[in-house]
Amino acid sequence: MTEPRQASSEQLDIEREREESESWNAAQMAEREQWWIDFISDLRANPERVAELAAPPPSGVNSDLFYLWSLLNGADSRSRYGIESVAPIEKIAGAEVAEAVRAGLIAHWRNSEPLLRSQKDAKELNSVRPIDLMGLVGVSLEAASFKGWADHLSSRQATWAAGYATLEINGFPRWLSELAASKPAEMHVVLIGEIVEEITRTELSHRVTLQNVARADPEIAALLAPTLLDDLETRAQLPCGVLSDLLQIIVRGIRQEHKPRLKQLGIDRFMEEADVETAVQYLAVVFNLDPESAIRTLTTKTALLNPDEKDTVLDCFLSASFGDSISASVFRPTDVPAETLDELVRLTFQIHNQVVATKRPPGVATNENHNVNHARGAVFNLLIKTPGAATYRALLRLQDEPTCPIPAERLRAFAEERAIQDSDHSPWNPSEALAFEQHHETAPRTPKDLQALVLRRIEDIQHELLHGDFAQGLTLKARDKEVDVQNWIADRFRLIQRRSFSVEREPHVVNEKKPDVRVRAKATDANVAIEIKIAGTCSLKQLEDALELQLCRRYLRASDGRYGVLLLIHKGTHGKGWEDTTTGNHLSFAEVLAQLSARAAAIAGASHDSPQPEVAVLDVSNC
Repeated sequence: MTEPRQASSEQLDIEREREESESWNAAQMAEREQWWIDFISDLRANPERVAELAAPPPSGVNSDLFYLWSLLNGADSRSRYGIESVAPIEKIAGAEVAEAVRAGLIAHWRNSEPLLRSQKDAKELNSVRPIDLMGLVGVSLEAASFKGWADHLSSRQATWAAGYATLEINGFPRWLSELAASKPAEMHVVLIGEIVEEITRTELSHRVTLQNVARADPEIAALLAPTLLDDLETRAQLPCGVLSDLLQIIVRGIRQEHKPRLKQLGIDRFMEEADVETAVQYLAVVFNLDPESAIRTLTTKTALLNPDEKDTVLDCFLSASFGDSISASVFRPTDVPAETLDELVRLTFQIHNQVVATKRPPGVATNENHNVNHARGAVFNLLIKTPGAATYRALLRLQDEPTCPIPAERLRAFAEERAIQDSDHSPWNPSEALAFEQHHETAPRTPKDLQALVLRRIEDIQHELLHGDFAQGLTLKARDKEVDVQNWIADRFRLIQRRSFSVEREPHVVNEKKPDVRVRAKATDANVAIEIKIAGTCSLKQLEDALELQLCRRYLRASDGRYGVLLLIHKGTHGKGWEDTTTGNHLSFAEVLAQLSARAAAIAGASHDSPQPEVAVLDVSNC
């Protein structure tokens, strides 16, 4: 048999010391527990001591209150200083003591001005006095007690409360937004003072208030943004790491009237700044406010650079605005026009060393090349996911871009998918299914859906004109005056409007002009303008003007009224047809219709906010 190994004298000494240490620790813990038991028992047996908890001295700290705050702080499991309930004290010492502690901590903060970080020297920055932590708990308890607590604070108390909020860890207390709404001036003074001090002290590694404001509620950012914008305009240099948080606060809280100032500041700093990473942060701000101006500025600056510098600037901008790294911008572009994305995609393709994707090295989770590749993909994905005819046409044009690395058949597939998605109707409301079952039709809610319905109703009218029991083709054909045709069309639409839309002939638009007919959805305020022309009485130029000048430029200019229809009444071709002045050829009506339809499609796909016209026909030429 194997003999058990005998412990050495050194091992025996270590084991003995461990046992002695554990015994001493257990004795100390038992002593502390007994101290707390005796303390709570003595406190509860002495009503005068309990009453003194609720009324601490004007200066200094009630020792009993301090001990109970320490007990509360140790019993709370939250990773924050601000505690909003004394329930743990109630479980240990009873409701009477807990309520006295709550009242005492509230009274304590109202009598004690906090020591802010801006008032400390470098050695004290990472520490907070217990007396201030007690005050922070007092404010949190009062804020949790009743709604509107901040309205009852004096100016001095509101200033102190804001100061206590800056001492919290892991962000601001949630009651700060209510304080900001009730006492904005006092809040502004405290937070701006702390932020300016943090920016001024270049030796700081963490700027707690600046970072917390950057991640706080939008109302707090809106309170500080104007002052911070003023300050940024006067500071040419900022400590490392400050600019990103500062810009985030300003962008989140910027007022509409200040956006032109911020945009111009961003453009100027981007063009002047030599440090690329700093420069692209300013450009990312411009891109967030005005994507078109940002791309124009980017193109202007890169045109002055050599290929390597151009690569660096574009890579940094893409990473800042679309990347997934920690260094990427915190404000992401969302509502970017398709034509702007198209221009940015083409710009990325034109950079010679961006065509070949860089593979991620084995065993490496991420790297800067991967982040840039992700950003390029994000730009293209945002383009193909942007609704509208402009995206469809942009994808088709990319097939002819020699620097585009995406196969033409893949681009065509993306374009077809975009067209399919754009052709879908808006989602139904829950009640629409029952209404459809009862009336066999839906109520359009968007201008696009209303336009599609109008085109279907025109097809129905066309069928009735030729094949209805009371075919009115000859009646329409016999009307020579355009106004008579317009009135007949309006009356016909009114007869078939049902629950979908109403027909109007009165509303005026720009320059006191009005469309021939306007239909308006009954479920929403969506509307579609209809311009009516008798094709045989107009030249090709007049029909083109009716589409571009009258319908699009005059009636489809409003952002919520971009959908319309040019309705042609075809009674028959006169003479040789319609003369094309550019070629001298005479066109048939089918060729005229194809030319006008192609022009309408080009107008619709020109940009994200272009008019969206369609060309339709009522053909009574064979009646």
